[in-house]
Amino acid sequence: GNPTDDSELITYTMPAKPNPGFALKYLKLARQIGDAASSWLIETAVGEEGYNALAEDLITYEEMHPKESVVLLRQIAERIQTAAMGGLDAGPKV
Repeated sequence: GNPTDDSELITYTMPAKPNPGFALKYLKLARQIGDAASSWLIETAVGEEGYNALAEDLITYEEMHPKESVVLLRQIAERIQTAAMGGLDAGPKV
């Protein structure tokens, strides 16, 4: 939403050390459905409530900053994707 003060801020988090299974599932979905797999990854990372809040915030942001919300969403998606793919680096090197 559009909080008026800090007492209304809600923080949504994602795991610091992602499960490697998320990365593999994302890669498979990306092959099957392309860019739409990013939507699944974002929702999996931040949860349904966080995903819905992000969507609402981007709608509001777009109204105040036309065309910039696409750039912001791309940056968010890339950051989550990078974190998720880091789950593949968590295991021992073979």
